[in-house]
Amino acid sequence: MSTVFITQPGAQLKIESGRLVIKGDDGSKHVILLHRVDQVVVTGHATISAGVVEAMTKADVDLIFLSRGGKYLGRIERPLSKNIFLRKRQYAKCDDPLWCLEVAREIVRRKISVMRVFAGRIRRESGLSEDADISARMDSFLRSINLADNIDSLRGMEGVATKAYFSILSQGIDDEDLKFSQRTRRPPADPANALLSFGYVVLSNAVHSDILRHGLDPFCGVLHADSYGRPSLTLDLMEEFRTILIDPCVLKVFNLKMLKKSHFQEHEEDSGIRGIWLTPDGIKIYLGAIQKRMQEEFFHKEFGRKMSFRKIITAHAGAFRDVIMGVRKVLPEMGWR
Repeated sequence: MSTVFITQPGAQLKIESGRLVIKGDDGSKHVILLHRVDQVVVTGHATISAGVVEAMTKADVDLIFLSRGGKYLGRIERPLSKNIFLRKRQYAKCDDPLWCLEVAREIVRRKISVMRVFAGRIRRESGLSEDADISARMDSFLRSINLADNIDSLRGMEGVATKAYFSILSQGIDDEDLKFSQRTRRPPADPANALLSFGYVVLSNAVHSDILRHGLDPFCGVLHADSYGRPSLTLDLMEEFRTILIDPCVLKVFNLKMLKKSHFQEHEEDSGIRGIWLTPDGIKIYLGAIQKRMQEEFFHKEFGRKMSFRKIITAHAGAFRDVIMGVRKVLPEMGWR
């Protein structure tokens, strides 16, 4: 299964002979077999017929809308699972503070572990000197995770570790003019942050769809606090994949000169704050890099076989369901190095 990205402004989506047909203003035409797709993501403006919505709903394909800046606008998704008993168990488990603390520890441990691995890789490949302080802090956080007696402490560790990690991620960008000093969002203040934010939204929608596919409620999680409209479980399960999937794409498109300054433009938000957006051509290039990364195969340590990263995301959502049902104790160990 794969994701289809519609990036061309003014594209028209129709159903012809049971297939999804995408027509561009330039006369281009692409035909998609819906049974090979699990998501269609539309960025910007497109014309979508009622027949498309009906066909995608019947084929269990999610239709997701993003702004050109990567902001999530909404989705037409599969019906909620009929398994109310699974969701009631999910709600009961997520109301258990001790169970939540145990699962949240594992989520934070894995996120910090992959950040430590990727930061080390950046230093080696970029010829940077070893930052003993950051490495020591990451190791200290990993040792302290099991000592945390509440989720707020875990969130604090994760936040400090992530801030240190982003300082190394920025150093992995070859072009000095494209480096960033800190993580900024809503809106992103520079090209690197624009890519991070856009990529994380794409990732979150993939995770969100898989959570629904396995009958769970994406708004009921363990690490991220409950808040109106916040898909806490989606945010929980995507944490380790941010570093594995999206961050390498940011370095790749910059360092291989796939994206340049001309692929970004300043945009004023409704709030009056100015931020940075990708141009339509930039979106197409960047989404292509993300899609390619998603389809790369990796030998999963626990499953004992090669799987695409996209399939691993799906499998981990299913594994979380098994944790809730008591079939497993913890999420699968990828062994990413």
